[in-house]
Amino acid sequence: MFDWLIVGAGFAGSVLAERLASGRGDRVLMIDRRPHVGGNAYDEHDRAGLLIHKYGPHIFHTNSEAIFAYLSQFTAWRPYEHRVLANIDAKLVPIPINLDTINTLYGVDLTSEQLEAWLAARAEPIAEIRSSADVVVSKIGRELYEKFFRGYTRKQWGLDPSELDKSVTARVPTRTNRDDRYFGDQFQSCRRAASRACSSACSTFRTST
Repeated sequence: MFDWLIVGAGFAGSVLAERLASGRGDRVLMIDRRPHVGGNAYDEHDRAGLLIHKYGPHIFHTNSEAIFAYLSQFTAWRPYEHRVLANIDAKLVPIPINLDTINTLYGVDLTSEQLEAWLAARAEPIAEIRSSADVVVSKIGRELYEKFFRGYTRKQWGLDPSELDKSVTARVPTRTNRDDRYFGDQFQSCRRAASRACSSACSTFRTST
């Protein structure tokens, strides 16, 4: 009855199923342990009628115009740029670290050029970068690592940064300008209203046991 069986209804499985169904006209059966598509990027209404992120926050951002155009077939967008304030030493400062973060936290008035030198003076040379801790300490020093990264990473991952691969923390930038956005990608949005096009494109969705 089906041309394709796709196991897993996360990002990869959902997109593949939609492309096979819409692009080729094939009949697709997707199976997943969960009773919904989208993997961890799934919204649902709670008892109060509020739309919540069941598995934690998910924020769309990409530099790929092709990806943005593809997803725009299925939803309208609401412009959104994620900004975060961290409570450090009883002060609310932007994170990722930028020029305003350092000036506010330390009561200084550095320029972008001065901040670059300020951070370089605190960076600790590490011969071989292996862990997330190594990445941060080698770029901005141990003091800022302790203030901004260690506690947060341990809470988020359940591991000390010294136990995490270097690629994890390397994704978080340190800026010398005043850009206070968490992400710097060209396309940043949140979903305004879902379309039924994506779900109807797949012939059948079943939950595995």
